[in-house]
Amino acid sequence: VTLKLNGGKIGSETGPVSIVVKFGGDFTAPSGEGLTAPAGKVFGGWKSGDVVYQADDNVPGSVTDLTAYWLTKPSITTQPKDISVSVGEQATFTAAASGEPSPACKWQVSKDNGGTWEDIFGAAGSSYTTEKATMSMNGWQYRCVVTNSAGTAESSAATLTVQKITPTPDTPTGLTATYGQTLNDVRLPTGWEWDAPTTPVGNVGNNDFSATFTPDVTDNYNTVTQNLTVTVSAAPRTITVTGQADSPAQVTLNDAVIAPSGTGGT
Repeated sequence: VTLKLNGGKIGSETGPVSIVVKFGGDFTAPSGEGLTAPAGKVFGGWKSGDVVYQADDNVPGSVTDLTAYWLTKPSITTQPKDISVSVGEQATFTAAASGEPSPACKWQVSKDNGGTWEDIFGAAGSSYTTEKATMSMNGWQYRCVVTNSAGTAESSAATLTVQKITPTPDTPTGLTATYGQTLNDVRLPTGWEWDAPTTPVGNVGNNDFSATFTPDVTDNYNTVTQNLTVTVSAAPRTITVTGQADSPAQVTLNDAVIAPSGTGGT
């Protein structure tokens, strides 16, 4: 039976070499003892077609040659990347590895910045998709551990960043005030507050002031700050005019003529 060393050596011999077995009968597969593997590889048995025989396995007498089967330790070829998502979104981490035989990947998570790692139940394959993200998952790290019969390799750690959601509240409209008042006098809908409530509302007309909306659940949502418009009207004023009933005097105020009445006018 011919043994093809497939890049390996026995001493200085690169092969092929022959071993003597009983003609026509089954024989026992030789061990890999004394074989020197090619760089980065590990002896995995003797191969005939698609069948791999380990040392001491029974080999059919019809087999006339065996080829050294070299295993390649796993190597990460694509590292997972850091991902940022918003609360409620999912993140998908992807890795790739080479090796012979093809390595299997198991995903792990660290919740303490790489201090400890734990297997994620059911997370196998070249990619892993997280559950819907919460702020408690911010900073978690993920890695892929690949394994075959020649060894194990670990990917680098990829970090998940979870960001709060920025809500889009309805902007308060129709806000009114009277000249001389402050923003404390202008009521806002639930969730809104003036940033400087003691600020005077200003002159007559439309004036803008900063206000902040705070969601009910601040763990997952950002606050929102924007300018709100307040329409300021003139303050009402009372003018009193007093005169004698027979006095012809008149008072003119902003083109309006106020004439005295019978016993005095107001």
